[in-house]
Amino acid sequence: MHDQAKALKMKGAGARRQRPSRLVGGARNALVMALALGPWSAFAGANGAGGKSAPRAAKPPLAADQLTPLDVSGLGEQLRKARGRDLFIHLWASWCGPCLEELPEVDRFAREARARGATFLSVSLDDPKRAAHVLDVLHRRAPNLTPYVARFEDPDKFIAFFSTEWEGAIPALFSYDRQGHLRGSVIGEIENADIRRMLADISIAPPDSDSGRSR
Repeated sequence: MHDQAKALKMKGAGARRQRPSRLVGGARNALVMALALGPWSAFAGANGAGGKSAPRAAKPPLAADQLTPLDVSGLGEQLRKARGRDLFIHLWASWCGPCLEELPEVDRFAREARARGATFLSVSLDDPKRAAHVLDVLHRRAPNLTPYVARFEDPDKFIAFFSTEWEGAIPALFSYDRQGHLRGSVIGEIENADIRRMLADISIAPPDSDSGRSR
């Protein structure tokens, strides 16, 4: 079963670079089939750290039970809590080589976005059974990212939550304005130009005082 899940990794996961709104064919079907192989999103596959140096860990590793499941309802609640703030949602997995390679850059981006008042959520698409490994990866390569793992039974519903034009390829980063509307996305490895543009898009006005505090 492990080998089957590995063979069914999303086709877009290894893409070196896809600009926003570009679709990665076959990812939706692979997501559906991978789900059938195990609980939640039963992905397994490539490990490896990639070529970028990891930031120095800012805190000790979390216990495996501190990887928090987040389903579509939970994502909707996070979106509501973030009203009045700019919001970024980052999707990745420990078996995705490009995801691992860009984690230190995403970690830096998350710190800078939060410093400007934005909310930044990172959600792993790993099998929750790999919680200890996922948390170890975060501790070593991106200690400032949130320890969430996606939980869903309907991949189409999960994909549609973000965009009907997204086919499930990762890494993926979605940005929302202060009213909770999708503002843009980066599918594939993020580049410095993307980071500069998204940071510039963050509203310079102070966040609403009664907005959600979830970071």
